Amino acid sequence: MKTRLGVIALLLTGLIANTSFAIDDPTGTWRWVHQDPGTGRTIKNSLALTSADGEVGGSYVMDGVTYEVNNAKLGGNTLSWDYDLDIGGQVINIRFSAEISGDTLAGTVNIPGLGDVPWAAQRDVAATVDPTGTWRWEHTDPATGQLVKDVLKITSTKGKIGGSYDMGGETYAANNGRVNGTTLSWDFDLDIEGQALNISFSGNISGDTVEGTVTIAGVGDFPWTAQRDVAAAVDPTGTWRWEHDDPATGQLVKDVLTITSANGKIGGSYDMGGETYAVNNSRVNGTTLSWEFDLEIDGQTLNISFSGDISDDAVAGTVTIAGLGDFPWEAQRDVVAENTDASTSKWIITFTLPDGRLQNPVLVISDDQGTLSAVYTTDGISLDAEDFTVEDGRFSFSLSVPDAGVTARFSGTADGDSATGVIAYEVGGESGELKFIAKKSTD
Repeated sequence: MKTRLGVIALLLTGLIANTSFAIDDPTGTWRWVHQDPGTGRTIKNSLALTSADGEVGGSYVMDGVTYEVNNAKLGGNTLSWDYDLDIGGQVINIRFSAEISGDTLAGTVNIPGLGDVPWAAQRDVAATVDPTGTWRWEHTDPATGQLVKDVLKITSTKGKIGGSYDMGGETYAANNGRVNGTTLSWDFDLDIEGQALNISFSGNISGDTVEGTVTIAGVGDFPWTAQRDVAAAVDPTGTWRWEHDDPATGQLVKDVLTITSANGKIGGSYDMGGETYAVNNSRVNGTTLSWEFDLEIDGQTLNISFSGDISDDAVAGTVTIAGLGDFPWEAQRDVVAENTDASTSKWIITFTLPDGRLQNPVLVISDDQGTLSAVYTTDGISLDAEDFTVEDGRFSFSLSVPDAGVTARFSGTADGDSATGVIAYEVGGESGELKFIAKKSTD
């Protein structure tokens, strides 16, 4: 109820007197085709528009020939521009005008001597990002001055975006969820004394951050920034194998991907049919592994990229071949034989630091006639695990480096050869929590 009163107060105080109206952004690459009236050929057209300091400019390509865009203007959502075409020494000016609606242009082109003819174009749309997950932010209630916590949970089912929004403990349906390229938009209805107030959000997703605006109907636009909860990164290291058919020979080709991790950086090598390539731009985000390599064909470099979701020792996703499209990709990780030494066990812990660096420390647990102890090793430095306890599948231990002002408390639950948990840390007076996963090593 306090949040609703806060919105009423915001309306009454008139913090924004004038409602701003969004103007479509004309920038990007627009494409269309037309028939050559002389030959009947289909001619490809592309218009690349840029905007700087409110000035619109760019270039126009018709059938491979580039022309300068002149007099480009945006009035409301109407785009106009022209160019000069030299025909046998005669220069004719051709003018375009159209309404922008999302990624579509519809209007006319004026050709001297012929008049106005219809013109329509489509803008290239960037690949759609994944908006799913839990997004968090805070805002100040203008009525009480108190900080309100906001939680948006976005889901995707069969291409449809939905979810729920929690504002200060009250939950609302997230309506009209949509992703266009990197832009996420959604809205909800707030009931204020029987009146429905529509509040809409729109923001650009970059990694696990979204930035944009929240629009309160009849009031105006306000800045909106949120962070997505990041799952603890899985351990991608090891040897992954799969096979594919060579499209030229029809023969089966064996693929071997070796992923390594050192000081939080992921790298490795890829062997395809006996030829080895460097693994480039490798990254793990939560459970998603992505990497790429360059294949040289007759002096031309072809980029091939992979992205897949890791589940235990399997990865499934897609391989993208530049200019050809996406294809399914599945691989299995080699599993090392079980360790027969029952007196000690080795666990590989994986977590991501706040600055994005991936960490893979090793915890070696020893059992000396029923007395458990453990040693934690990272970047060549070993520390004794303090207060190490295990009970009913739950475990905990502490680490401390007094001289550096660092303490960390690990608490988790083990399930077979896997474990998950939380690290509560304090560094130089600052504290926080990190999620971790762990896998029992058989080395």
